[in-house]
Amino acid sequence: MRVRIRRGAAADREPFWRATLETAWHDIPEDERLDLDRQDFESYFRQAAGPYLDDPRNSLFIAEDEKGRLAGHTLLGQTTPFYSSKPYGFVFDIYVAEWARRQGVGGQLLEFAFKWFRDQGLEKVKLEVSEGNQRAKPLYLKMGFKIERHVMGRMLQ
Repeated sequence: MRVRIRRGAAADREPFWRATLETAWHDIPEDERLDLDRQDFESYFRQAAGPYLDDPRNSLFIAEDEKGRLAGHTLLGQTTPFYSSKPYGFVFDIYVAEWARRQGVGGQLLEFAFKWFRDQGLEKVKLEVSEGNQRAKPLYLKMGFKIERHVMGRMLQ
């Protein structure tokens, strides 16, 4: 399926939050999610992630099908790591609607992101994916991403 990708508008914010909150909730490792209240999490997440959505250096893009239905979105920006002064592009969020999955929407959003980052003068792009997101990992590898780090955790009991 081919999609049209446009810059996000004020009306796109609530659909963005609905999708992102759902994805983020399921990305939390199960042992951490057990003691979380969903409403408390959502309130906290909006406060923590809101500045990324509001930052004028970042941009929200919406993918729509030929009927104007939301097929997906991506939030793009740049960051500079602690270990280097050279910034790189960062895919802060990428989402494909359930009905549009496995139809090429994610790849189109990533190709759009690559062009957008090149137009910003950046040479590299990174993203983060949860260990349990088995649907997205193959796409990211196919699109040329390589594993650069593993974040490991354990509960202290």
